[in-house]
Amino acid sequence: MKRIIAFVLAVLTVAVVIAGCTTNKNNNTTNNTTTEAKSTTTGKQTTTEKKDPVTPTVKKAFEGEIGDVLDKIVEKAKEIDTSEYGIGSIACHHREITADIAIDILGIDDKEFAKLIDSAIESQPDGSWHTHSVIVIKFKDGVDVKAAAETIRTKSKADRCGCLTPDAWVGALTGDYMVFTISNSSICEAVYKAVSELSACEVTRLDRESDWKRGGMFD
Repeated sequence: MKRIIAFVLAVLTVAVVIAGCTTNKNNNTTNNTTTEAKSTTTGKQTTTEKKDPVTPTVKKAFEGEIGDVLDKIVEKAKEIDTSEYGIGSIACHHREITADIAIDILGIDDKEFAKLIDSAIESQPDGSWHTHSVIVIKFKDGVDVKAAAETIRTKSKADRCGCLTPDAWVGALTGDYMVFTISNSSICEAVYKAVSELSACEVTRLDRESDWKRGGMFD
């Protein structure tokens, strides 16, 4: 009888041990699953990136100082117009156009100049026997560039070389820049093409009728 009772107790003890192991295994599985789920969630959160809003960049027609812009345009025009009497045959120097002389070149007074123009420069001949000028203008921010360019197109002084008068007046409006040439027709065309090739913005051509011709032996 004692042996039977001992056998039954041994069987019960083994059953309890097995049940306890099974419970611990299930608990460990549950804990691991929870931990893995948390880790996965945490991993997803760390990979989320906050992107800053993209600010559109404003394209500029030219980069650099206005004098450098003028030099680049003239050099490109020389590559285009290689004729004997082309732009490369005229020795020129730079002249800054300021408010006090704007009326004699651009046809606008000092108040209009201060309102519209950030900077302006001219390539003009070293001697007075050429009717030639290449002018680069940078307008101020916020200016209606089309209206400003039209004002200068109609008012600029094309006949300021004494009794000599030029063949043509051709301009280009691109971005916040205006470039115009007073010279013979081939040079004017070469400068316009140079601006078209160099500018990073769309170029609008500006032409002016030869309303400056007064008649006479030099016209």
